[in-house]
Amino acid sequence: MRRVGAALVVIAALATASGSAAPPTPRIFYAAVGSNLQYPNEPPTLQYLADLFSVRPDGSHRRRLTRTRAWEDQPTWSPDGRRLAFTRGSPVCHAATCAGSNDTSLWTAYASGAPPRRLTHPPDGYADSAPAWSPDGRSLAFIRMSPTDDSPVDGIYLVDAAGRTLRRLTQTRPLASRLFWSPDGRTIAAGRDLVDARTGEVSRADARARLGLPSPDRKLIAYAHAGAVYVAPVAEGGAPKRLAAAELVSGIAWSPDGRRIAFAGWRTPLRSRNAYSPPTALYVVGVDGRGLRRLTPPGAQAYSPSWR
Repeated sequence: MRRVGAALVVIAALATASGSAAPPTPRIFYAAVGSNLQYPNEPPTLQYLADLFSVRPDGSHRRRLTRTRAWEDQPTWSPDGRRLAFTRGSPVCHAATCAGSNDTSLWTAYASGAPPRRLTHPPDGYADSAPAWSPDGRSLAFIRMSPTDDSPVDGIYLVDAAGRTLRRLTQTRPLASRLFWSPDGRTIAAGRDLVDARTGEVSRADARARLGLPSPDRKLIAYAHAGAVYVAPVAEGGAPKRLAAAELVSGIAWSPDGRRIAFAGWRTPLRSRNAYSPPTALYVVGVDGRGLRRLTPPGAQAYSPSWR
């Protein structure tokens, strides 16, 4: 398994942004891509890197949290707000066609600033992605798969928060890029597949059921569809509300109070789109569709917001 960078460095800003001495100021954590300027002599496969950043919902106090020769993505906070899970892997499988070792695994970092630790060790050529904390914060569900073709190792897995115990739940590649736990911790949703977190048994959700990211009070869901971001009532009958036009949406996150949504997507006019690297940015908008604000600089590529 090819190593792609120096040891992960979590900047002290992570601790100051999430300290326990006083209620933390709300922040949005996300991944951002930049050209490999600090390592100009690296081969072309390391031309692009992704590190973790945080920013306040008003766009101020943008902070860089990591600086490595890797691609870090999909930050997600534990229910108690003490640990941040994320993926870390080789840039070759993100910035270009993956034809070699992938080496993408799950990591966790403590809000206290303690050194991060690696939780999973996938076989060569496999990617661990889509980390999702269980409601009790004791384990993470994730997707393991080959980035090229279906394989016997593909499936949904569980790992305990210390990285000691790994358990495979399903035997096939899920048709989903994100996982969601039920509030009681018994079921994991992967698209319309409902996976029993204890037995791994898979059933299908009702075809009429709405799928998306539940709000903190579980009354609304947020989702991206047909070039826009929407919210809709979980209960049948309520009409969806279009919040903002956006394509290539790579993540949606609810604010803790359920009044706003952060999303990463592309809103640049077609004439200025870069075919190889669309400028997806981080935005925040109210659930009433008001107050749309861009949080990241023009030209930056942002992914996978997580609000805390």
